[in-house]
Amino acid sequence: MLATLNNAALALMDLLGVKRVPDQMRLFDAQPHLAVFLLMERGMIALGL
Repeated sequence: MLATLNNAALALMDLLGVKRVPDQMRLFDAQPHLAVFLLMERGMIALGL
């Protein structure tokens, strides 16, 4: 299950064009609310809201 979540996170970061993935993973590990905010913000943009 954890491997699936990790793969999904990596695929999403690739889709969003995230540079320096290891740095971003450390940031999101330390501050998970930023990851949630990114998902919510990008989701709203993708939906045109």
